[in-house]
Amino acid sequence: MGKSVGAKRGLARRGMGFTLLELMFAAGVLSIGLGLLFGSLVSIELMGQVAEGKTMATAYLSSVLEEVRQKSRSGLFEFAPQAPTQEPGWTMAAALDVLDAGGNPVRLPLANPAAGAALPDPVDVRVTVVYTTPSGHLFSITSTTAHGT
Repeated sequence: MGKSVGAKRGLARRGMGFTLLELMFAAGVLSIGLGLLFGSLVSIELMGQVAEGKTMATAYLSSVLEEVRQKSRSGLFEFAPQAPTQEPGWTMAAALDVLDAGGNPVRLPLANPAAGAALPDPVDVRVTVVYTTPSGHLFSITSTTAHGT
């Protein structure tokens, strides 16, 4: 009888804890889960920056297009958009091109605004906004509008 009581106590002691193999497996599963969670958080942060930049660039693009539409034809060829308000870490700039009769881009403002008379009427104005996120990713957004007399 003494052996059976001692044997039961030994089994009870072994069943109370975890083996080294079980602990290593649990640590591996936990590290994989935390790695996936951390990767997802980094991706969400990056996607948030891209979405925020696209929103700011779209708003700036809309304001530049509205300014273009309000300009007279002669004032259009001298027009240079105002720089947007810069958020810390962000950079944003706009470039304006008009398309000549051959579809070739000509950068605004023109060095000689009188040369704009040779451009077609109405003239297509292409606005490109380039922006950089704080993490250094570069994106651009473009839109075109026709400017008549």
